[in-house]
Amino acid sequence: MNTFTIELPAHMMNTHFKCLGHFVTDHLLMLFKFKMHLQTQQIYITKLNIICQSLKSFMLDLYKAIFDQVQINQDPHGTLNLQVVLGSIKEDQLIYLAKSDQILPEFLYENARKISEHNAYYAKLFKEFMLNKFNITPKFDKDVLIINRNNPQNTSGRCWVNLEALTTLLTDQQLSFDILAMEEYTIKQQMQIVNSYKYIITAGNSSFLGHYFWIQDATIIECCIKGLRCINTIIFAQNLDLQLYILTTKLKYKSADNHILNQILEYQYENDFLLDSKNIDEQTIHNEITFYNKIGRAHV
Repeated sequence: MNTFTIELPAHMMNTHFKCLGHFVTDHLLMLFKFKMHLQTQQIYITKLNIICQSLKSFMLDLYKAIFDQVQINQDPHGTLNLQVVLGSIKEDQLIYLAKSDQILPEFLYENARKISEHNAYYAKLFKEFMLNKFNITPKFDKDVLIINRNNPQNTSGRCWVNLEALTTLLTDQQLSFDILAMEEYTIKQQMQIVNSYKYIITAGNSSFLGHYFWIQDATIIECCIKGLRCINTIIFAQNLDLQLYILTTKLKYKSADNHILNQILEYQYENDFLLDSKNIDEQTIHNEITFYNKIGRAHV
């Protein structure tokens, strides 16, 4: 048996599978872990069979990096059928995603959105594998990369609205910069781009998170919209040993009628809004995860 079969349900193609960040962290990395573990057992998975209606081009490029052959809608008989690979087998926190059938050892299903030795090991192994596969040589010969988007109306508010203020500040500091929309480039080009700059500035979002897995030494600065907090990027940065700063602003009001919502607003108002991946402690991470769980339950 040398083939994985996976299913990509149509209703998920416009949610988790359309976003590079979710695709890489909650799906592709899981497949990589499964393949590499089996390889230690002298089982070599060389083919991927995908049951789906359609694929986005970036998905196919990344699948082909990990598997020698990729086939679409073939008979899964005689393959290791993983069904829907998305997230973790454990769902005791709301930040964890859908379960996959437990065919492989349970520790492999540990959600990538946790700080652990297993996750750090596989994340770094995945990064090394991808950089080698795409033949990426880090240069870091440019100052600042600003990540922008071509379709800001489709970004749920997470886009630059004061870009001129940022570029003016950089110019005043005599820092050169480029403003790029990553969707205009191939995956290989994107990998080389993020390894050409000393600093990367991005509006807080999930899409760029996938690039953490091929950034070598750049310092990442994530600027969040008012009230947004994203602990996941800190967790991945820690597992990958990256330097990430998350900058946020506080909401203007502190109280609300809903009790849970009031707790959320109070927590935001009272806590430090600069998160540093190198210095954040476990208690702060726990508090941030709890904060997200409250958001989910309050349906904010």
